[in-house]
Amino acid sequence: MSGEDTTGIVYVQDEDIDLTLSSRNRKVWSGIGTSANPFKGVYVGNGHTVTVQYSTLSSTSGDRGGIFANLSAATIKDLNVIVKENDSTISGFKYIAGIAGYSVG
Repeated sequence: MSGEDTTGIVYVQDEDIDLTLSSRNRKVWSGIGTSANPFKGVYVGNGHTVTVQYSTLSSTSGDRGGIFANLSAATIKDLNVIVKENDSTISGFKYIAGIAGYSVG
């Protein structure tokens, strides 16, 4: 989805997703969508779960972090999110959340 126009495209999740540090070999998750190219599609979780840790969330769009870093007139539905706490500290974020760091429209 990086760099492409997602307007009106429907993405359907077909299994649970684990974005915790241990499942990603200690790599952070940069989030879907940027300030210049926000996610504008429809994301259907199909009742599945995305699991994240606070320290897994990072920001490639400046100050926004989440599964979706930046949304614009997007729809996210039927998605379960588990945000696990750990001993890490988050700093440098203006907007952060489990699902969307920033959303407009």
